[in-house]
Amino acid sequence: MSLISRETGAGTGGSLDDGLRGQIAPAQTDVQPPNERYRPFGINRDAEEIEEYAEAALTKAKLEGQLLAVRARWISLFVVGIMLPIVNPAWPVLYYHFTLVLFALIGYAQLRVARLGQSRTELALIFC
Repeated sequence: MSLISRETGAGTGGSLDDGLRGQIAPAQTDVQPPNERYRPFGINRDAEEIEEYAEAALTKAKLEGQLLAVRARWISLFVVGIMLPIVNPAWPVLYYHFTLVLFALIGYAQLRVARLGQSRTELALIFC
């Protein structure tokens, strides 16, 4: 006999919900505090470990972002440096090449002084 016909009385008009209500186990009330809850794969980390991990992840993300920004800046400066003499083949254009080199050095300096948190030196180089 199927579950539906046994519990609801096959054709008596009862629904599946009515028949299964008595079979559902009550919710467990012995909930453990988060500190002592079972953690899969033996993961038992305290707050200091989690904070160290988060700080390392943020530092890594900031470094990767800085590297991406400096590389993008250098590529764009290189393209502009190649394009300048093609657009305006005159000696006064050399001034712009010196400013391009200056901007590339500013980007390198930003990469060298970058650190997690607030840095006045880094901010000064950004607005330079």
